[in-house]
Amino acid sequence: MDLQVRPVDQLKDTVDLAHSEQSNKKGDKAVDYWIKAKALARIVHGGNHWFYAFCCIKTGQCYLELLRLPEQSLQHIQEGKEILESLSSTLGDDSNCLHSLSLATCILGQILTLNGRLTDAEKCLSKSENYFTRYRLSCQDDPDLDMKITTSLGRLCTKQKNFDLAEGYFEKALDLYKILPVKDFHDETLLLMDFAEVKYLQGNYDLSISRLQEAEKLASECFGQVSEEKADVMNKLAKVYFTMYGLETNDVDDTAVKLEDTLWGAYNIYVLVKSSSHHKAILVQEELVKLLVMQSRFEEAIKHLKELIVNQSVLYGEGSVKVSRTRKTLASVYLQVGHIEKGSEQLKLAQEVFMAVYGPNNSETTEISTTLKALTGSIEGKKTISKKPPFKCAF
Repeated sequence: MDLQVRPVDQLKDTVDLAHSEQSNKKGDKAVDYWIKAKALARIVHGGNHWFYAFCCIKTGQCYLELLRLPEQSLQHIQEGKEILESLSSTLGDDSNCLHSLSLATCILGQILTLNGRLTDAEKCLSKSENYFTRYRLSCQDDPDLDMKITTSLGRLCTKQKNFDLAEGYFEKALDLYKILPVKDFHDETLLLMDFAEVKYLQGNYDLSISRLQEAEKLASECFGQVSEEKADVMNKLAKVYFTMYGLETNDVDDTAVKLEDTLWGAYNIYVLVKSSSHHKAILVQEELVKLLVMQSRFEEAIKHLKELIVNQSVLYGEGSVKVSRTRKTLASVYLQVGHIEKGSEQLKLAQEVFMAVYGPNNSETTEISTTLKALTGSIEGKKTISKKPPFKCAF
């Protein structure tokens, strides 16, 4: 940026760019611009001004909503919130201050909900509602912030298992969405997924599936057939199918086909738009392996477990506990089909990691050691081993 441009103009331009990148869901760029805006706001207004606090809060918002980094978000939100609270005694019902405080406490409530601190989250969201009510009395309405608060309350109620109240909040949020001057289809997709989650937790799987199919259609139309948003919905849909499959209803075969198709669809999209070692792709691949093991499709399971170990090694490290637990599952499947030596090899690799991380007296380390001793006897004495798998699936 031109060094001759006044800081106040630089600040305006940077904030415009930050808003633009935030609207376009470009998390890294949005955070960079908001952090730059913070620095410029400190130069222009000082570190105890509502606009500096506003930049702190917007930075925290991007960290949470776009990058899914609640800890980093919390630092910026707390900084902005504390400044605004110190100013509130002198500024009174200043609309800028009230709006920013409402947003800050709403985001803080979301973080607390994610962390399971539901009582504290409820207090925060109550404060957010209060600030927003005062803001509306002193200024015009803001359906976007109203929807954000309402959705946050719905998600809190879902966590509290207050499903009827949660559904009411989501209905209100959807009504608010309809009157927004600029529609964010990502928000609409998430709202439909919120509805589906409530119905899933109530055991109404058919209605949950119906909502998710709406969300999948919307994601396909708005973001494309090969988009992360569509894969996210398919992943949720697979979760419902998996639960139904586990219930062993009369339509178990039909459910199994839908489940496998949905898992493969989500996995292939994640691989295309992210990579096979991205955490979302890995989570879906774990579900695929679990399904194959449940259906006793052991040769297919072995193939995918080997691929999964490679992908997990990229993300977590070859010597990680995560990879070692997958090795235990692979060993178990090998033993199911009579490959004792291959199973033993995987167990020894897992044992090294568990010994290094947990020591010899850990339950998992002991379990592997006991199994290896039994397998050694089987190999030496040419004994047959039990077809019962020694370990549960790691996922």
